[in-house]
Amino acid sequence: MRGRVCHAVLERMLDAHREHDGPAWGSPALQAFWKRHFSRGIVGLVREEADRELRRDISRRDPSFEARLRREVDEAIPSLAASVSALLRLTLSRASESERPIAFAEVPVESEMAPGVRWSGRIDAVVRGGGDVTLIDFKTGTPSPQDLEQLTAYACIFERDVRTRGLGRVRLLVVLYARGGVEEQDAPTGDALDAERTRFAREALDAARRLSASPPEASPAPERCPRCDVRGHCDAYWDARVMWEDLPQKVAPTIDAELSVTEVLGGGRALLARGDAGSWFVRLDPKHEKVARTLTSGSRVRLVAASPVPRAGVDEGPSADLVVEVSGRGMLISRA
Repeated sequence: MRGRVCHAVLERMLDAHREHDGPAWGSPALQAFWKRHFSRGIVGLVREEADRELRRDISRRDPSFEARLRREVDEAIPSLAASVSALLRLTLSRASESERPIAFAEVPVESEMAPGVRWSGRIDAVVRGGGDVTLIDFKTGTPSPQDLEQLTAYACIFERDVRTRGLGRVRLLVVLYARGGVEEQDAPTGDALDAERTRFAREALDAARRLSASPPEASPAPERCPRCDVRGHCDAYWDARVMWEDLPQKVAPTIDAELSVTEVLGGGRALLARGDAGSWFVRLDPKHEKVARTLTSGSRVRLVAASPVPRAGVDEGPSADLVVEVSGRGMLISRA
């Protein structure tokens, strides 16, 4: 919500500044200009946008959240107003002192980065001053190395979009942080801009290839695989597990294990198996006998989930309902 409120208020103020020929930053007339067009001031604008966001947010939540959310919004109003003031000052002061800046807010850009692959984005602010263009991105979170990378991509798109390239040559990329701090760098031009565009085009084509691949190309990693609901079907995941140290603790408290069947019992109603987690006796649900009959000694099965089952008697060992994946043939719901 912080980000949406800041962006909405800045868009309204920058649009008014441009449409009504607002004074340059530092001019004594600027304060009167803001009062004339926004009589409630920045705090009033922030509260108005915050209330709008709050109503929209509450409509998607349980009504019991309303009181807490309203209290948190009220507490955040002063800091949000301060953030907007700082971002507004930094934006309008980007132009040269000899020429009043023209600031465009929330500027959409789109162009083809590679054959059949179009990139689009929305630049928070485009400031034209002194014959040059500055692209500005507002960030309400913590700084990231990717922030300037995002603006570099915008510069590549900006230069090719017929709606924006007439505004001038992009010379500067600036990231403004609501909690303080500025990062900036010269925008790539000439051969450097062509090189960046080629790089992005190559990445776009590679991404398109990956997205259209069937089956998808796997990129297993300990920080990603635990959140994947289909890791049990992924050969690359099981191959990678061998190289990951201390996997059960790092990945998830599940019972993921790959087993080798040593014997199929009772016409496919049970399996004896061995794996890195020890020996297993798996009693299969009768409805899965048809799949189980396809297994032979040495077949691979994978246990990809388990939930404990209360012991029926004092002499019985612990039991668990298991989810077993059998060579891509589907899931077996079993008890072991």
